Amino acid sequence: MNKKAEVYKKFLEENKINWGDVFEVPKADEVPEESFMHPVVYRSAIGIQGQNLPTMLVIDDSIYVMLQVRVGAGLVKEANKAAVLAHLNALNENYKVFKYYADEAAVNEAQKHVDEANVTLSNATQDVNDKKQAVDQANRSPDIKEVRHRLLEKLVPFSDVIRTYDIMYPFYATSTLGRAHEVFSAARENGEGEHGRCLVCAEWAYFVAAALGCTVGIMQANDECRALLRFHRLSPPFGAYEAEYLFSEEVLTDSVYFEKNTDKGMRVGARTISESAPAVMARGIPLPEVVPCGPYTPFVAASKNPNSGVYAVATFRRNIDPNVEFIAPADVSLRVEGECVTLGVFGFYHTLTLIFPSDIRGTVRVLAQDLLLDSPDDVTTKVVISGNKMTFDGIDLRCWGKKSRPYFDNSNPALLLRIEPVCAESGNRPSEKVSFSR
Repeated sequence: MNKKAEVYKKFLEENKINWGDVFEVPKADEVPEESFMHPVVYRSAIGIQGQNLPTMLVIDDSIYVMLQVRVGAGLVKEANKAAVLAHLNALNENYKVFKYYADEAAVNEAQKHVDEANVTLSNATQDVNDKKQAVDQANRSPDIKEVRHRLLEKLVPFSDVIRTYDIMYPFYATSTLGRAHEVFSAARENGEGEHGRCLVCAEWAYFVAAALGCTVGIMQANDECRALLRFHRLSPPFGAYEAEYLFSEEVLTDSVYFEKNTDKGMRVGARTISESAPAVMARGIPLPEVVPCGPYTPFVAASKNPNSGVYAVATFRRNIDPNVEFIAPADVSLRVEGECVTLGVFGFYHTLTLIFPSDIRGTVRVLAQDLLLDSPDDVTTKVVISGNKMTFDGIDLRCWGKKSRPYFDNSNPALLLRIEPVCAESGNRPSEKVSFSR
């Protein structure tokens, strides 16, 4: 039995849950041992409004777990086949966490059976419009968040990867920060005992992944994606249990009024949609201090990689109707340790201040590198040092972080800072060659 299935088995026994039929799939002779995923199959049925829906769960060595529910048999007739398949496609487009399909054998056999059910599942759920509204409200409804919290308490301990899943423009960062917060909080509350690695997948919110040590699901490649992948060479993703998670009591909410439905089929027209997340989030380090320079505060996230020691900090744009993706500059202060510090910096700042445990003594040099370039620049003369604080101007950070991009580029800056002492005795730098793109 694979490791995930063993953890799940323990969970079932502790909670006295009986699947009914459990078996391990044997390896076929033609399958190489190194390719075999050791699947374990659980079979039972879900009772919904007097119907028993055959259900199958498959857990193997991959990062995925598959749950399959047969919602009906003999429902597709030749006369309604096109309409049903079109409806299934619409369900797949709007409810992407699920995959609906009708197998070809069922379609060919459909004419032999009486259609006593509706593939829309109207007997088991509310109508499609109500379900869409429920999905829209999911991140804003305390009741649904409470349900999700209870589910995460059960899922997080035996999961190797948890996806934050699909996000809607312009709430890319806000939605992902809020969902990541729920996963990290669940891990913090369930830190004892055996557990999986629990990597959080931030999907295509690339700088959320950079700042909080998450993995990603690359669905579109752009400059921010490429910058993140280069940063991951120095600071690979780390699991929810590998670093202490902290978050601010202050919660920020983004709200946007949609004049009409989106081109992705989301029925949000003539409605205000809101998404919330903690104002400040941190993993493995104290919470950064944030002082806004205007009426709005940016979301801020930061971390220290427990394996490589590399720091990361990011600010995220806000969405306050009627303005979307606007920059809210702030003075951000981050506590760091050690003489040599490597820090990924993402987003926009008024100033960024690094606070060391003691006064900065002797000569240091500071290197800055656009994460899309292959060599750093010495920017020591641009830095202001006072006592145990080292301050960077936000305009400088923006210029360094977008050095490779055209003038009218509207993406977020991404750079790497390296701070290290200069050897006093010889006057030589401790490392004449520094590469951030290994």
